Amino acid sequence: MFLVQYFKKSFNLPKILEIRGEKLWKVLIYFIILTFIANFPLSYLVIENQGSQMNFVETNLSRNTPNWTNLPGGRMNSLEGFVSYSNDVSVYYNADYVYIFNVDDEEIDLSNYTNYNIIIFTKSYIKFYDKSGFNWTSHGYEGFKSEINLNELNGSSMNRVELFKQFGHQIEKSFGPQLILYSLLTNQGISILSSILFVLLMAGLIQIYRIRYKNFFSYKDGMNFVMLAATIPSILSLIAGLILPGFQPVVYNLALGMIVVFVLLIYSRKVFY
Repeated sequence: MFLVQYFKKSFNLPKILEIRGEKLWKVLIYFIILTFIANFPLSYLVIENQGSQMNFVETNLSRNTPNWTNLPGGRMNSLEGFVSYSNDVSVYYNADYVYIFNVDDEEIDLSNYTNYNIIIFTKSYIKFYDKSGFNWTSHGYEGFKSEINLNELNGSSMNRVELFKQFGHQIEKSFGPQLILYSLLTNQGISILSSILFVLLMAGLIQIYRIRYKNFFSYKDGMNFVMLAATIPSILSLIAGLILPGFQPVVYNLALGMIVVFVLLIYSRKVFY
């Protein structure tokens, strides 16, 4: 399989210079896998921390603490979901968010709230719609490990801000799986994109060798060379990330740049003319 072949060849740094004519899509697939390997420590932290803290609800409820005084009586916890003491639909606004209690999201006419982010509390799950119509559905009320009584949020008290901040935090935690997936896709997407841009830059810079060597890499072969040279940096980055998370990008970019320069300086005379 070409992935195994690339992996073996990439440890023999001088031989990488002799690889020509490889299909770009094959090397790109290999390179993306290397990126996943290098990013494993950060991906593990995302899963362990249940996704990035987006704070979209928590920020709304803490920066603009609601002055609600008539929230429906009831409690929310991870075992029972939302147990309401009333069957009446209740709607509350706070900045550009609207919170709706005691209703199934299928019964909501979203056209009435086009300029708002919408959070709907049903008996068994929470639904979130942003202004563009994108939506998430929670898996129950998983974020409410500690039960919250809505009556505590009514009226004024010394810890009102903290209570609403906790309420927002628990709402977000209920979207744990979605936050994890969103965080992983975002982090990996940014990492892959930045790595590809780095490859494009390096492949362009090494074209300066064409001044000296007539048979030097074409731009495409130069890209393949840089991507195949990323094997050792990816492994080093994995090790560094396990020891000191967050240091991984520095190790990766530094090691890849050094290997590309080192190989060209030492071995280019033996391959090109």
